[in-house]
Amino acid sequence: MYEQKREKKESTRIEMEALNQAKTEEREKSEARRKSVREKMFKKTHAGQPVMKYRIEHILETIEKSAKN
Repeated sequence: MYEQKREKKESTRIEMEALNQAKTEEREKSEARRKSVREKMFKKTHAGQPVMKYRIEHILETIEKSAKN
């Protein structure tokens, strides 16, 4: 009986660790994605103007996502 409880606790612990690991990986991916978008959005030309290429791409992606839904 003790071993059954112990095995059950162990299996739930392993499941929780797997869930936490998946959440952590997803969070890291989203942070990296946000960081790259942020870097692109704040790029400047030599004259100090924003580089519009990246901003237009971002707007286009947003429109395409909303059109699919």
